[in-house]
Amino acid sequence: MEEEPGQSRIYRALAIAGTLGWPVAAGAALGVYLDGKLGSAPLLTLVLTLGAFVAAVRRLLQLVGSDEDEDG
Repeated sequence: MEEEPGQSRIYRALAIAGTLGWPVAAGAALGVYLDGKLGSAPLLTLVLTLGAFVAAVRRLLQLVGSDEDEDG
């Protein structure tokens, strides 16, 4: 099965969205849950969301760096 031109760009865009989206959403959800249980709102929500965002951006930069090494 052959790929259409531009199809790999679509897959790459979906990978980027997943790399950023899921960890941040999971961090926020876990933070909301823990804040509700511990009564620390919004502290854990902010900390976990920010931490997940930083980790996701770091992973994204690693992915981009490895793509540049393969291309160049």
